[in-house]
Parts: sequence; structure tokens; C-alpha cells
Amino acid sequence: MESLRYSDWCYRSEGNCNVVIYSKKHGRVYRVLKVGTKYDANGTAVTNEDILAHYTKQIQYNACVMDRLYLDYMSVPVMKSINSQFLAMLAQDIESKRPDNRMSKSISLCPTVLDIPDYAFLPAPLRNSNISSFMFELKAGSVARSYNNILCEDLCRDDVPQCTSAGGYCFYCITKSFLHKHNNKRLSRYCPQELFSGNQSRMRKCIKQLLEDINCSRNKLRIFEDGTDITPTLHSAEDVEAYFASHLSKGTNSTILDTLTNLLISCLTHSRQSTKKSDFTLHCPTEKLNRQQPSYLPSGCVLEIFVNAQNFGCGNLEELQQAYKNLKSLIAVDPSIKTKLCIDGPYDTGLWRLGCRPTLPQGVSAEVMLDFIKVRNYLIYRTAKDASILITFQRGSKCSEDGAGAESSEHTFTITDSGKSQVFNCNVTIIDLDPKPFSQMDRYLSTEQKVYNDLHQRQSSAIGFVH
Repeated sequence: MESLRYSDWCYRSEGNCNVVIYSKKHGRVYRVLKVGTKYDANGTAVTNEDILAHYTKQIQYNACVMDRLYLDYMSVPVMKSINSQFLAMLAQDIESKRPDNRMSKSISLCPTVLDIPDYAFLPAPLRNSNISSFMFELKAGSVARSYNNILCEDLCRDDVPQCTSAGGYCFYCITKSFLHKHNNKRLSRYCPQELFSGNQSRMRKCIKQLLEDINCSRNKLRIFEDGTDITPTLHSAEDVEAYFASHLSKGTNSTILDTLTNLLISCLTHSRQSTKKSDFTLHCPTEKLNRQQPSYLPSGCVLEIFVNAQNFGCGNLEELQQAYKNLKSLIAVDPSIKTKLCIDGPYDTGLWRLGCRPTLPQGVSAEVMLDFIKVRNYLIYRTAKDASILITFQRGSKCSEDGAGAESSEHTFTITDSGKSQVFNCNVTIIDLDPKPFSQMDRYLSTEQKVYNDLHQRQSSAIGFVH
């Protein structure tokens, strides 16, 4: 058990299930599980053993499922034991920093947490402790979901209908409109079809809109400086421009937003050479899915990897609903089926290991296995849909007026504008890769059906979605 001083640690953010704390001194992030009535549907008190099992499944899922999808863009968390008194003091200290909408759950005082690198800072060989480190966190959203070809699939074409024009149909934007109801703030214009299009002008427009809509409802971008979320202090594009004016340079005919946009596009489209095997085939007794590279994105870039992971969710909604209905009915009659198929883990079995040919469990038919594979792949898609892309950067040591500078490499990018070059050290990672529980399928499919119905209505009336 590690001895830590809680004064070295700070609150960063939190989601529905975890609080994120970090230490600049240690260069680590701890994800601390939150507990509340929603954690246990039966109202049973949560024990340390329950939390340990929860973390074990997360690690298995990352190591055996996500690692095959996201390759070198992710790292598998590890469990760490710490003093419960440390957590108790920390929980009390950060209580005032937590947002009101997250206060329904308290921080777990279990002396076990998930430990991951702090991606708000560059890895040690690239880091300069004398200058600010920035991290852009993007919840990219669903881009690969399609219903019987209702959605645009060839995203690289200039003539593809977009969400802001008649005839455009986007799962993400329709869902966004549902969630935005009764919110008085202006809705963010972000659309993943633009970001993942591979078309430079559309991608540039998308990122500029993210920066301009920094304070809008449903905006999926957060900005951190040295581990601290500065997004709440930024209310407009002018605020972003002014904030970064002392950290970045602009060209003669460009703005700070232009520089930021060009840097983010360079990071998102950079082809990284992976050390891990990526060209695998998924097997099951009656189905074979091949992983295919989207032709409109550079091979190995984080956007291409992101789209590939979401391809698990593509398919016929009616078939998915029927597969889930079949499984749910079967489990109601024979609950042991859920254990035999490892529906909610463990995730280190052949039923979840991507690239392995699963063996039919005893007493499970090929038809049931096919239903499980469809539901399993959809749950993987739900994880991929909620994943976050992190882009961390610092100004490099070289900057020239004549356009000369370091060549772009694995972690170094040169942004040139109007003859002036700026060098940046950068790192791109993917986080928030937690398994999605089978118990949430009813809610997931209810949302899918609402979007599906809305898309059909818009298609039949030939009215595009307008932000």
C-alpha cells in the first residue's frame, strides 16, 4: 500500500461513475469509483470486494478487448492500493469543487483505485516543465452508426449531404437534439461527420466551430492547462484567441484559432506506426466480420482507429433488437446462460477476446451464440461511442521566421503559416474505455429506436436536420 500526501493531489473532473484526481508531482491520474443508489439496483451495500471485482473487469476489458481496437493509442490501467485515510481527506477537500449535477453520488473510500498515466502532460522525454502544457479532450461521438444505409457512409465525398443542409441525416445530431430539450443555451454545431470526413476544409470548419462554440450546450470539447480545466473561463472564440495569444504565434494572414486548428488536424490525421497487430478477423460459428480501413482517412491515424472501433455497431436495428429480445427471454428462463456467455464478464475469455474463435459453451446453441455476438458487438460500439480523444501539446524549442524547422515526426509537428514555423511536441491518446453493462440495453435500444424513427420521418419528408 502506497503512502501518499493528499495535498499533492487535485480534483480534475468526473463522469457518471468515476471521479478523476491527479498529481502533477507524481504524473499520475487516479480514477476513484463513485457509489450511490444507482450502483446497486437492489440497494445492497457496496463492499470493497464489489469494487475490486468492478475494477478487475475494467482492466480485463481494456487488456483483452479495447487493446486490440485502439492499439498504441491507449494504455491498460492498473489497480493500486492506497490508504483509505488519504481518500477520506481528499474527498472532504474536493467536495466544494464538484459540480452540482454530480453530487448525487459520493466518492468510494475503498483503498483500491485505477491508476493511469496523466495525459494532461507529455511523456517525460518530450516534456518541458518550464512552459505550459495543454490538453484538448474531445468526446468525438458516434460516426459509424448506420441504419440500412439511411446515414451517409461515403464521408469523403464533397457532395455528401451534411446535417446543416436538406437531406442530411446524422445519428449524433439527432440524438443531440433529444438531449438538448429544455436547455436555453445555444446548441453546439459540432457534427462528427465533418471531423471524420477526411476532407481538410470540412475538418477545419468543424474544429473552428468546436472552438467557437466552446461554451455552448452539448459541446464536446474541453481544454486543460497544466491539468486544470480552463473551459469554464472560455465563453467565445475571442476568449480562446486571447487565452492562447501568449502561448502561440499567428501568421501574417491568420489567427491563433487557425494555428490551433492546423495543429489539431495534424495530430488527428497523423499516421502512427503501431507495434501491435491490427488486421484481425472476428470469428463466431455463423458470422464473420472483417475489419476494414476507411479509405478516406490516413491509415493508422487516431480518427481511422476510432472509426474502426465503432464499426462494431453498424448493422440492422431490427436484427439487433431481436437478438437482444431472444437473449433476454432465454436468461429469464435460464439465468445460467448469462454466466455461460460471460455477458457482463469476465472479459478475458474467448467469448470476448477479439481475434479469437470462441468455443460454444456447453448447452448453448449456435443461434444463441449469434445473438450474443450481435449484442456483444453493440456493447463494444457503445464503449467506442463514448470514448475520448486526448491531444496534449507544448511549444517546442525551435521556431523560425523562414519556414525552416523540425520535420513532423511521431510526436513533433511543425505548423507553418505565412513563412513562419512553430514546432510543437504532441501526444495523442484515447481514454474512457469502460465496458457497458447488459442491463443498459433497454435504454440504449430505446434511444436507437427514437433516432431511427426520426430519421425515417425526415427522409420521407425530405427535411434535413438543422442545428
